[in-house]
Amino acid sequence: MASRSHATDSSGWDRSGVPMHRENWATGDSTPIGVDPIVCLSDRIRRARRLAGVSQAGLASRLGVGSSAVAQWELAHGTTPTVDHLAGIACCCAVRFEWLATGRGELRDPAPDKQSVDVLVLAETDAEGTLLLAFRRMSEARRMALLRLLQQE
Repeated sequence: MASRSHATDSSGWDRSGVPMHRENWATGDSTPIGVDPIVCLSDRIRRARRLAGVSQAGLASRLGVGSSAVAQWELAHGTTPTVDHLAGIACCCAVRFEWLATGRGELRDPAPDKQSVDVLVLAETDAEGTLLLAFRRMSEARRMALLRLLQQE
């Protein structure tokens, strides 16, 4: 059976007079009705950053860009990050690249099986593993400051 397309005109209304888009009065953006707003790359970047508990300035520092770049990426009509920057965001925020770039798939990888080997194979405790992950997400300057602090003891 052939599917029928939903006819619309350029005004955003279908032929029966039903609006096809919902206006966001705060920003003036128009989102198709029935579409989850997280489909926008800017929203996924913001969500990933917030889930990681990182500020725009903090993410910018880790990626080696200005905080205004991150702010632009999070605007609905702002600039789009490069693929390298998307990969960096995914790594820093511990989200899957596919989800960040396209909105498809899982936000994060499922919990690893306790039997499998992962990057934290050298960590002897959960606390060491947490420290190692946090250390890897730090800027180089913060890593060095933390090392100097630890060497004082």
